[in-house]
Amino acid sequence: MSTLKKLTNTERLILANQYKILSKLSDNDYERDYNQQLSDNLLSGHKWLYEDHFQIISDDLADEDTDLVVETLSLYTTLRNNYDDLDDKTVIDEHKITFLGFDGNNESELMTFTKALKENDRFTRIIEKGLTNSHSPMRHKYQTMLNKWKELNKKEILTLDELIFITD
Repeated sequence: MSTLKKLTNTERLILANQYKILSKLSDNDYERDYNQQLSDNLLSGHKWLYEDHFQIISDDLADEDTDLVVETLSLYTTLRNNYDDLDDKTVIDEHKITFLGFDGNNESELMTFTKALKENDRFTRIIEKGLTNSHSPMRHKYQTMLNKWKELNKKEILTLDELIFITD
């Protein structure tokens, strides 16, 4: 989780006004009081009181992690497309070209980004055919597969031998 960095007076004023508006729009007493109190604490500069409200904000996902997920899903798109084009699908196990997700315990940021991609209608065909939580770390496996794909210049059309090379 993110630790709140120092807000400028302008940022505090903008947030305080937004929470004040929310308090006026709230349908129930709890929400109205919560939003008004947060607005008051922001205006008063009581960081200790308002910083807890921002603990739900995660740090940005590192670019290298974002790239790993997007490139992995792109690779699986290529693998799936090439598998679907095979006349004889018995030569390679479909499981080998099925995206297995990321480990919820050790790669939770990667897993939640994958879920967010699906919720934003990105790579849905690949994610829906596979898993979200692999229940075991996958970063190393995917990186190895990506390195093999890079050796092939990230070709979109693969021969059977190249398909096997990447997945083995």
